[in-house]
Amino acid sequence: MNFSIKHSLSFLFKVTMIFSLLVTTYVITSTKSASAAGFGQWVTLDKQWKYRVDAPLSDGGSEGKYHVHVEGKVGKKVVKGAETVDGKVSHKTTLDKSGVPQSVQKKVKASAEFKKGIAKQKELDKAKASAKKMSWTQLVFNPAPIIVIAGVIGISFYALSMAKWKTFIFG
Repeated sequence: MNFSIKHSLSFLFKVTMIFSLLVTTYVITSTKSASAAGFGQWVTLDKQWKYRVDAPLSDGGSEGKYHVHVEGKVGKKVVKGAETVDGKVSHKTTLDKSGVPQSVQKKVKASAEFKKGIAKQKELDKAKASAKKMSWTQLVFNPAPIIVIAGVIGISFYALSMAKWKTFIFG
């Protein structure tokens, strides 16, 4: 009898932990704070136009910059355009190439969200420039950052290995 109570409490604890993890993940990803500092949220410009400023994409290509998407209508035609906050190609197009009217472009570029994207892009460019200044000799003579990263990765893989999860979930 003692074994079954202990077993059922263990099972209840595990189910509660899994449920808590799922609920927490849902709450975090469904709130506006989950998007990068408010980026990625559509903003209505007027009846026909909306825009959003997105953080850089993870592929590191030409979209590795903050960029804006604009959608709306010119007559009955739906127009979708995008470009980086510095006016370069994003998603293989620009706002001009896509046919977004200049009046709409001016409103978007005057918005607080767009200006925030420009400021964030400047910070990112500055950080990239300082990272490029770091040489291999600095890492050879001061390997502490590499050792710490390797240790954290190793501990994480060990702690999260499937064998550990299987024993945690199934006992």
